Formats: sequence, structure tokens, C-alpha cells
Amino acid sequence: MQEPTYRVAIIGTGGIANHHAGYYAKHPRTTIVAAADIRPDALAAFCEKHNVPARYTDYRELLEKEQPDLVSVCTWTATHPEVTIAAAEAGVRGILSEKPMSAHLGDARRMVAVCQSRGIPLAIHHQRRFEPGLVEARKRIAAGQIGVPIAGNFRTVGGFLNNGTHGVDFHRYLLGDPAPEWVMTQLERRTNRYERGVLVEDRILSSIRFENGYTLTIEVDMDEKPAPHWWVFGTEGTIRFGQGGTVLFARGEPEPLAAESGPGPLDELIAWIEGGPESRNAGHIALVAHEIMMASYESARTRSRVRVPLDAGVERSPLYTMHEEGLLPVSGPAYDIRSLDALRYAFEREGIPLTGEEYLEGQGNWTGQGLAGQVRK
Repeated sequence: MQEPTYRVAIIGTGGIANHHAGYYAKHPRTTIVAAADIRPDALAAFCEKHNVPARYTDYRELLEKEQPDLVSVCTWTATHPEVTIAAAEAGVRGILSEKPMSAHLGDARRMVAVCQSRGIPLAIHHQRRFEPGLVEARKRIAAGQIGVPIAGNFRTVGGFLNNGTHGVDFHRYLLGDPAPEWVMTQLERRTNRYERGVLVEDRILSSIRFENGYTLTIEVDMDEKPAPHWWVFGTEGTIRFGQGGTVLFARGEPEPLAAESGPGPLDELIAWIEGGPESRNAGHIALVAHEIMMASYESARTRSRVRVPLDAGVERSPLYTMHEEGLLPVSGPAYDIRSLDALRYAFEREGIPLTGEEYLEGQGNWTGQGLAGQVRK
């Protein structure tokens, strides 16, 4: 008997949606039947590129009419929870959502809870867990080839939620997903900076302690061009990750770590749907990384060490709380480091009138009359 074909819908047709489309194009049991985006031009371009037959500007209409088996959530961050929950309530069989999970912690918790209550596998696209070099590094660490892992460092740009989530998540993966114990963080936000419509700091430095004693340091936007290397330090060796690949330094000459490609995010999601083991990208695993980031913001807000997990009553991002309480006064207009459309959409959702726009220094900075420094939820 021929194996079943999964009918796929992609919601959100920006750049990352092309990566998802690539997964489905290569898999023999999936076919993209529909896509949705609030931007007709982006939607048309994506559907023409990937030969998608059905197009919608309302994702709820897509879910109702197409009844897809699988959904990829590739929308802007703030809408990940609502789209994921709507897909789950529509009865899809599996969901692959982009990271970060949400702008807030409560919304991310609801994503996981709704999917778990309905028995719907939810995977979050932390794709570095599938990179062959990192998979091999995880095996070498587990085998004791760098001794006892004691510390790590990750440097990046582009916002803590957006890119810092990779550093938090893949370090947990390398170490066997240990639970976090506490975080200690400092951040700066002096410009009215957003990342695809979500409030973002100018720079942040966070120290994260795990139950096994491992301490991870995350640096985001501390330098304009950070060193392109990330490290895991052990008592008997180190592993470096970067543009030159993954390299083991232990007991002799540096050893590049390579491995054959294994199953990818889509392969594991389908196997999970069909009764196999859950994906390494399972929503509850990604939720831990998200909570670590929210705890980091809470540490910056309270100027203290913060234990993880956070209290169940903590739902809103402490970064938004700091902003709304006037603890992070800014100067200059609101601007978005990734998408002017996303910033405009975020402000419109909050009922803030838009009166003008401009590009500054090629960063898509948007100015609304009298609205610099304001955002409401």
C-alpha cells in the first residue's frame, strides 16, 4: 500500500518560508497545497516560485477550506501563538513553527498546552539541532572527549529572541538538554528598536547556569561584527563552532567534526505523527529555551539573579514591562532592524495610527507622528 501523502499549508511567505518549502519539496510524502500571507505581492511571488495552487490572505479561511494535514507557521514572531493555536483547533496532524515561539512567555506556554491537549505534535524550528557537525559534537561530549563540560560562549547579532534563541537551544542540545537553574543578565535599550515588530534590546549580556554546573554566556549585539565562533569548554578539551565548521580540540591536533546528514526537522515531525519518538524540536523542549530568555529579561528588570523556571503567573515579557514602566527611556523614532512591514503591522494591530514612514541608514526605520517610544499590548 502506498504511504499517505501529507497535504501542507505554509502560513507566512517571507524568506524563511522558502526553507520550509524546500523541506516539503524534497520529501516524497508531502505536497504544498496552499499558502497564506497578508501581503498579496509576497504571497504571489512565493506561490509562483514553489508552484503552490491555492492562495489566501486570511489564514483562517485557508485552514477552513483546505483542511491541511501539516502547517508551517512562518509568520512574524508576535503571531506565532495565534496561528499555531488556530491550526491545532482546526485539527491538523502536525505543526512546524518558526522560532522564537512568541514575544511573551504565556503565549508560548499556551501553544504547547493546546497542542498537547489535542495530541498534535508541535515542533519549533531550531534547525541547528540537525546540523551534522553539532550532532557529532553532541556524541563526542557525551563520550567524555572534552572531559566535563564547564562553560560555553555564544556571540551573535540581531536581537536576543531572534538569534540568541539558537545559542540557548543548541547548547542545551549539545549537553543533553539539562534543566536551567538561574540566570543573571544586563541589557541596554536606548533606541526605539524592534525586530520584525517585536520589542528588542540594543544589546544584552546573559549568564545562564544549568543543573549540571555548566555556565553559558550569551552576548547579543555587544559588537557590530562579533567573532564568528561559539565555544564549549571542558576540563580536558574544547569544541569550537563557526564559519570554519565544528572543530574538536582535545589531546592532540584539532579535529574537524563531520558526519553524514541524518533525518531533518520534517522527517522527525512525520515520524512523531506516526507514532515514533517525539522530535528533538518538540514544543516543550523549545519552551525551556524561551523561558530562559524571559528569565534573562526578568533578571535585567529586577537587577538580580532569577531562578528558572519562572512562576506560572509570569506571562508577559519583562522587556515589555520595563518599556511600559519607563525603565528603558529611548530617543529617536521607532525602527525595525528586519522588516518595515512587520513594524507597521504590529503598530496597526495595537490601533496606533500611522502617518508617515522613512528609511534611515538602510534599516527600514519607520516614524509615526508622535509615537516614538510608544507601544501597547
